[in-house]
Amino acid sequence: MWGFELLRKRGSSEALAEAKQHFSAALESRREREYVRHLQVSALLQTYSNVWIEDPERQKEVIRVANEMRINGEPRPKGWGLGSFKAKVWAIYHFGFVTDDDAASLLAALPPAEHLASFRWLFPEDDLTVGQGGPSLFDYLIVLAHLEEQAGDRAGALASYRRLLSEFASKKYDSSRAIKIHDQAKAAIQRLAD
Repeated sequence: MWGFELLRKRGSSEALAEAKQHFSAALESRREREYVRHLQVSALLQTYSNVWIEDPERQKEVIRVANEMRINGEPRPKGWGLGSFKAKVWAIYHFGFVTDDDAASLLAALPPAEHLASFRWLFPEDDLTVGQGGPSLFDYLIVLAHLEEQAGDRAGALASYRRLLSEFASKKYDSSRAIKIHDQAKAAIQRLAD
C-alpha cells in the first residue's frame, strides 16, 4: 500500500524508485502476490484515476513488471481482460510505435527478445479484442514487426510486415497515419529482404 501511495505523486522519479523497493519487499513476502501485482500495475498505470499521465519511466516500468510476471509464470494482471489494464498497456505500445513513432524509449525497457516475448504474452494474436481495449490487426502487426525485427527474428518481421501490407490493402486504409505505417513497412521489407 505504501508503494501504491508513493506512485500517486505524479512525475516523481524518486517516488518511482522508492515504490519499487516497497513492491519488491511485498512480493518477496510471497503473500497475496496477485493482489500486490494488481496494486503495482494499477499505480503505474494510474487506473484509479481518469487522468492519463505521459511518463516514460512509468511506462517502461509497466513493461518490465509484465516481463517479470511472464518469466515467473504469473498470470496477467488481475482485471486484464476487457478492463482498463489492457487498454492502457496497449496505449503505451500504440503511442510508442504507431502514433508517435518514438519506439527507442520503449525499446530500452527490456532486451529485445524479452520485449517480444512479453508483448506476445500480453497481447496474443488469437486474443485480439478490437474496440475492447485491444488493437486492430493493422496496428498490432506494426508493433509486432518492429519487435520481431529488433529481436533479430528477420523471417518473423518480414512475415508481419507483409501481413500488414495485405491488411492495408484489404481494409483500404487511407488515413495519413496508415499510409505512413504502410510506407514504413514497405521500406522495412526492402531493408530486410536485401
